[in-house]
Amino acid sequence: DAAITERENQLRQKISFYGNDLLLGVYNQLTTEYMDASFTADKYLNKEMLLTQLSDAVEQNTLNYNVVVVVDTLFDMDAETFRSIKNMCQDKNLYIFTTDIYKDINDGCIYSFAEVLKENPEYYSPDRVRLSEQGNIEMFRIISDMLMNKE
Repeated sequence: DAAITERENQLRQKISFYGNDLLLGVYNQLTTEYMDASFTADKYLNKEMLLTQLSDAVEQNTLNYNVVVVVDTLFDMDAETFRSIKNMCQDKNLYIFTTDIYKDINDGCIYSFAEVLKENPEYYSPDRVRLSEQGNIEMFRIISDMLMNKE
């Protein structure tokens, strides 16, 4: 029984990361901190791609207990996409980290970096699209804090 409980606890700590450019910006820090995590990152990740990737992981029973989606404003999530993601991850801890503000989706698993960016314009690179090194460091810190404080 103790071995089974230990194995279950290990599985509960595993993380699946999915994301677009925003995830790629903190990829090196995340892979160093979460060496056992799985990463699926695509610069051009869109809603259909993410839903397919999650569906495949659920079907193949490879979706980890903690699911972290890291996307920027180009992802353009709507309420229907959010419900689909939430349904596929219904028995998982789901965290959606974004630089966007989803006014039509009010759920505790969505963490918006938008206010932080508004208050700290230095977190943007000069092109005002990508994050600066300082912005990526802060985003990594917030993601790590979020995961350490998970229920």
